[in-house]
Amino acid sequence: MHHQEQDLRSFQLHEAAIELMRSDAQLIRRAISILQKWSMDSDENTKPLREEWMRILLERDWNLALDPGERGKQLRQSSPVSCVLPTSKRLEIIRHAKRSA
Repeated sequence: MHHQEQDLRSFQLHEAAIELMRSDAQLIRRAISILQKWSMDSDENTKPLREEWMRILLERDWNLALDPGERGKQLRQSSPVSCVLPTSKRLEIIRHAKRSA
């Protein structure tokens, strides 16, 4: 899979997860909980990205999370957000991305 395809799939996963989080604050709390767990196990190199995700989640700054530019791509590579998607939805997006490739 090429980087462009990975970026598109990641964007689609995040778009779907954020759509769910907009209507269910419990999913935001779940993503925050995932970030907190990662903070205990992660190294200092990823700390700025975890802190940025915490801010995004707390402020609901979805535009930054869905930024198509390099910063958005970098954030999505270290994101807890797609973890809140139901498995069925995640697999649906992945299958669709494979068919479109």
